[in-house]
This record gives sequence, structure tokens and C-alpha cells, in this order.
Amino acid sequence: YGSVSFPYDWTKVTGKRNERGPGVYALQEALHYLGIYPPSGKSFSDCPISGVVRDCTRASIMEYQRTRGLPANGLIGPETSAALFYDTAKPSPSPLAFL
Repeated sequence: YGSVSFPYDWTKVTGKRNERGPGVYALQEALHYLGIYPPSGKSFSDCPISGVVRDCTRASIMEYQRTRGLPANGLIGPETSAALFYDTAKPSPSPLAFL
């Protein structure tokens, strides 16, 4: 569940420090897919995709929020979650494309 590209659901991820699990991992991967993880000035050595919310994850969330014109609080609320889903979802091929 999530999107075609990212099957795990990050809608229950809050972005609170030290939160962990497959949803956080999916969030980090989604942010990487969008070119925002690791955050500006950091590398994967500094910020591995770990499934744990740490400073790098919060900085990437805030960077994403700023680029989308959302309040940059580093937390994944309904608006941020919806924007992430929209930005990472791939449209399904039209059934008519196979006719």
C-alpha cells in the first residue's frame, strides 16, 4: 500500500525524532526518489537510509515542505503526506493502451 513506486505506507509516520519502522524507511526512500534525501550538503555516509527518523530525515522533510509551500515543521501531517503521495505516485497504464 502506498504507491506503485513505494509499496509501504508512510501515512502513519509522524516524523518525530527516533520514530522507526518500514514506514520511515519508505519515507526516506520517497524523499530520495524526489532528490531531497539526503538533505542539501549531506551524503549517504552522513545520512544512510535507516528506517529511523534522525536529524537528516527531519531536515529532508523540512526541505520538501519548503519546496511545496507547506509549513516547514519537519512533521508529516495530512498535507505533507498527501503531497508526497501525489509526487511519488505513478499513473497506472490505461487499459486502452493495450488494445
